[in-house]
Amino acid sequence: MPRSLWSSAIVLALLALPAAAETLLAGVSPSGMKELGFSVRSSRGKSGELRVEIIRDLSKREYAGGHSGYLEISGEAKGQSIRAEKDGKVERYRFTLAPGTVERARFSVSEYQGGPGEEKVLGGGTLYRFELKEFFPEKPRR
Repeated sequence: MPRSLWSSAIVLALLALPAAAETLLAGVSPSGMKELGFSVRSSRGKSGELRVEIIRDLSKREYAGGHSGYLEISGEAKGQSIRAEKDGKVERYRFTLAPGTVERARFSVSEYQGGPGEEKVLGGGTLYRFELKEFFPEKPRR
């Protein structure tokens, strides 16, 4: 194959691939969560566990692609995927934290580009990170 045809074939092949994109990391704070389309609720169980519900307003999502929730507790071997429950125009992520783990807990919601009507991309989207100690400061024990 002549060199110019080979070069043209490579360019056409590259154009057929999905575009690569960056993922934006957004820290979510108690004072800024509403603007980003999040709200947080909680309750205490009888044994002192903290039941957490993070609610995502779907009208505030930037991307119609996939999404996922992930809970990590520093010092533990692995994290846990948290499935969203769709409830009308919101999604709810629910999980429970054992007493004494809030200080080390972090929850992330990933939203990916590439939904209907959007350009297909690799790795694009937004990662929203909740440092849970900012939302639920634990009182010192006496």
